Amino acid sequence: RALQDLITQRAVQTHLYHLTQLRNEPTSHWLQDFEEHQHLALSHVTDYDAVPKYHGTDGLKMPSREYLLTMLNTPPNSFTVRYAVGTPAAGNAGADPDYSRYIETFGEEPPWAAASRSRRNNPYLSKEPMYREYTETIVPRVVAENVMQVRSQIAAEMRLDLSLLAGENSRTLAAYRL
Repeated sequence: RALQDLITQRAVQTHLYHLTQLRNEPTSHWLQDFEEHQHLALSHVTDYDAVPKYHGTDGLKMPSREYLLTMLNTPPNSFTVRYAVGTPAAGNAGADPDYSRYIETFGEEPPWAAASRSRRNNPYLSKEPMYREYTETIVPRVVAENVMQVRSQIAAEMRLDLSLLAGENSRTLAAYRL
């Protein structure tokens, strides 16, 4: 069971990464909040990249089968998403206007930094945020199916990796005996 839980945990973390790359924040937040698994959230390095915060092997708070069955049986949830548009750092609470995190990560200023500074300093652009709203519906059954697909892929990769260990052990012992 521990291996199943680990693979499911890694599948959730991998799916959270995919959702981040697709900029699907509503589903990402829902998945983090599902059954109180916020500790599996990602830490954003830049607006476009993130790394896991949790590196342990026991991140699920319940057995993986129970976790997935609960998700499969959870009814869809609709809510309103509201975000700011058309302003410097629109919708980016805690934005990094001097790009220090980007520079720390990549060693240079991002290619869009000059354009961003120009926009922030343009007196003709509105400084007041405008908002857009839409209704988002999370279908937990679909999220669970996506997690299970990722889980299957991770399991297949681990099966291959584990099958290679016996050969690696033999080669290591042979080298030791020389």
